[in-house]
Amino acid sequence: MFHLPKIILLVFLFIYTSAVFTAQAQIKKDGRERWRELIAPDTSTALKNTADHYLVCVGSAAAWKQFQQNNLIPVSRQLSDSVFIISINPKLTAPDFNQQLKWIVKANENWKLSPGLLLQKTNNSISFPAKFFVSAYQAEIFLRNNKTKNIATNNTTSNSTFIVTINNNAALNELLQDGNVFFIATYNSLPTEELQINTLDLSVNKINLLHSKIPLLNGEGVTLSIKENSPDTTDIDFAARHVYNPLAAAAVTAHASIMATMAAGAGNSWYLGKGVAGAASLTASNFSNLLPDAAANYQQFHISVQNHSYGVGIENFYGADAAAYDASAVNNDSLLFVFSAGNSGNLTPATGNYSGIAGNANLTGSFKMAKNIITVGAVDSFGMVAGASSRGPAFDGRVKPELVAYGEDGTSGAAALVSGTAAVLQQAYKINHGGHLPAAALVKAIIINSADDVAAAGIDYTSGYGNLNTLKATENLLQSQYVEGAVSNAASQTFSISIPPNTSKAKFTLVWNDTPAVANAFRALINDVDMELKLPAAAQTWKPWVLNSFANKDSLTALPIRKRDSLNTVEQITLDNPAAGDYTIAVNGFSISSSTQPFYVAWQLDTTNLFSWNFPSAADNIFPAAYNIIRWSSDVNTANARLLYSIDNGSNWQLIENAVSSNKKYYYWNAPDTNALAMLKMQLDTQEFISDRFTISSKLNFKTGFNCADSVLWYWNHLPGISQYQLYSLRGSQLQPIATATDTQFVFNKNNFPYYEFAVAPVINGMAGVKSYTANFTKQGVDCYIGNVTADLVNDNTASIQLTLGTTYLIKKIVFEKLQQGNFVSLMDINSIAGLSYPATDANLQKGINTYRVRIELQNGNVLYSYLTSVFYFNNTDIVVFPNPVMQGAALTIQFKDLLNQEIRILDATGRNIFYQIAGSTSVTLPCNFSKGVYFVQIFNPENNQTKNFPLIVR
Repeated sequence: MFHLPKIILLVFLFIYTSAVFTAQAQIKKDGRERWRELIAPDTSTALKNTADHYLVCVGSAAAWKQFQQNNLIPVSRQLSDSVFIISINPKLTAPDFNQQLKWIVKANENWKLSPGLLLQKTNNSISFPAKFFVSAYQAEIFLRNNKTKNIATNNTTSNSTFIVTINNNAALNELLQDGNVFFIATYNSLPTEELQINTLDLSVNKINLLHSKIPLLNGEGVTLSIKENSPDTTDIDFAARHVYNPLAAAAVTAHASIMATMAAGAGNSWYLGKGVAGAASLTASNFSNLLPDAAANYQQFHISVQNHSYGVGIENFYGADAAAYDASAVNNDSLLFVFSAGNSGNLTPATGNYSGIAGNANLTGSFKMAKNIITVGAVDSFGMVAGASSRGPAFDGRVKPELVAYGEDGTSGAAALVSGTAAVLQQAYKINHGGHLPAAALVKAIIINSADDVAAAGIDYTSGYGNLNTLKATENLLQSQYVEGAVSNAASQTFSISIPPNTSKAKFTLVWNDTPAVANAFRALINDVDMELKLPAAAQTWKPWVLNSFANKDSLTALPIRKRDSLNTVEQITLDNPAAGDYTIAVNGFSISSSTQPFYVAWQLDTTNLFSWNFPSAADNIFPAAYNIIRWSSDVNTANARLLYSIDNGSNWQLIENAVSSNKKYYYWNAPDTNALAMLKMQLDTQEFISDRFTISSKLNFKTGFNCADSVLWYWNHLPGISQYQLYSLRGSQLQPIATATDTQFVFNKNNFPYYEFAVAPVINGMAGVKSYTANFTKQGVDCYIGNVTADLVNDNTASIQLTLGTTYLIKKIVFEKLQQGNFVSLMDINSIAGLSYPATDANLQKGINTYRVRIELQNGNVLYSYLTSVFYFNNTDIVVFPNPVMQGAALTIQFKDLLNQEIRILDATGRNIFYQIAGSTSVTLPCNFSKGVYFVQIFNPENNQTKNFPLIVR
């Protein structure tokens, strides 16, 4: 063990002892109270060796930085701008070192704990046994020591981080004293899904416009992973595109299926089953592992987007999981991680720099503090941030969430929409770059830069950089509105861009994937890259927008200002109504620890006097005689705009409203009760803006009429004004048109259409309206014409038989039949066929079983029979034994009106007991393997102590 030279040690002893005597007096004055849980109780112990840790507060930041750069101060952890956990380097010159200190005290080992775990330990609220994330400097030594101590230790995908099971507080304290350990946090083994969603509005994020304007960009060739439980792999919206992954969870949940649908649903089941990237491949990974999956798995299954819609409770620190995701993003350059922000937006954090500030810093998981990911909050149908959507900032003041998207009832769905958008952007890039995937940082830059501003003006800790705009992001990527480069320390790279006249807004976003920080870091940023925008002709320079990250409610809600950003890996510059001219984007390597740092800058130029229709588009449907929300975008504020519609291709226009505020950007329209092609028109002063043609149509009630051996009948209701219908079948992964019908029924031969799922839509002037629900004819409860036949005993003396048909198509006659003496005889004939339900009754019941069936005669001479149905008639008795006589070896049934645990005995002719059983149900069946002859069935009722005897003949 290495000791300080005696002279230095004496100086330190003096400094340290003086600090001890004045510690209590100074603790509130100099700010040490904030770190009291980290101060060792044994303050009488002087500096003994370099293995001890000390809590120090520095005065001169510049001189302190010089000590660090010269490797003279081994810093174990930085706690604030001026407070550090250090060990002592014997090479230090004590007086020089002392000049940089405000105070110094000996530290305990609690500095290794995450904020949440430190609070639990302080409050003695840890429930053992418990699992912990533990990070060590030397993994092999850590594993070897734990094996010797018989401590349960599991590897993770991070080489330096392990999941360790600790049985008691003493074992945790021993782990804290391990000099090889530098981070311990609670391992949350029960993540929770963050969504209960019943609606989906793709127009909020312009996803419907992508489907309408660029339908071929649908995520094809991209694989998206859903990390949580497993989706239902039989769901027809993505079943054919699901890829098995051994990491998938055994549990199948509706939440995972909804996430898969929102991200990549094909819309096969119904229009609400259509997500963003309807042709992307889908796979799954279990969120019981809260760290990234192994790189080999991402590579083997070609995963380039992974959606994480779950949380573990509010956590405000940069954990080993956050560092692992940052490392995975760096090592898998094309892999983009998307996380939901959480549904704790109204809660107050209990730990971290923002502890006690209500409605801020309530992201649900330390992994969401990663730098190289996208964290997504939620907005409602009107672009308002949902109250439950978790807010930022991140633990160190960085902008979180980076984005918001539609998620009326949770941030899970919002994340899924961003994941689907990323898949579409990756497909678009691959098409134009020889099949190569884009860097995840580029996709992130494009998505963030194209987002629409919501909530407070500019960036904020509620909505981040804005609301997802899928169409604009795709258009920007297709138009190559980005640059890429790399900078080294203190170096700069510049790019030229020309801004034309009549530009209402110019926006530039810099993004880079940063080197991971160590767990429990004070700040996550490692490589600090800066962006500036310059207009050389006017000698003007603009810096990025930066938020006030000071831990105060007023500061956190203040509008951003322009200055150098030293926190974020995303920087954004915007200019309103910029002067036309040649601009320069300068990217500077302010502090780069690696040789070079790659980066991407996305840009977007919006024009003035912009108006565009968002919903409905050509791919959308409006429901008749119902209120539908219609949407537009406009930077023209007109209070008395006129809104009209046409259902005759613009020949005539009907007024909807003559005083619409164009700035409101939506309107509830009670559409006419018709099935038609329609257009909308907005009149703004002298300008007119006409929408795409879209359909107004009702959903058809699509049903199976019959499912016979060779053929199937589908039928549906007639829609007024519709003379043609389009039939679809599910072939492969997508619904495909197969036939048209001019009637409201469709009969097909199974050999011609060997498919199971079908749907139908009205055809309106050549355009298909909204499809029906897709149905599988084998699962509709309809057999060959017959849906159901039931028989019930009523009034203890009458059989009520009920027939339900699938269809009346080609039926000539219906006959109810009864089984009598081995033959079926007619009970009732029906020749007038109208409707799908038919009753019959039988008041002439025979004691025991009464069996019925239905015979259906078709107009072509074919005859169909239903399955058998029966009622049991006791005829004023409570026990029936049948059949009697019974054939040797056949089954004998004893039927009880009520189950009373009756005892059953069978006696031969001499009175010898040859069978005994206690009745376990109202119907007892037993094999009659007795010799031919006469027997007696004896039934004893234990409730009334009565015995009944029934003669039985065996033939």
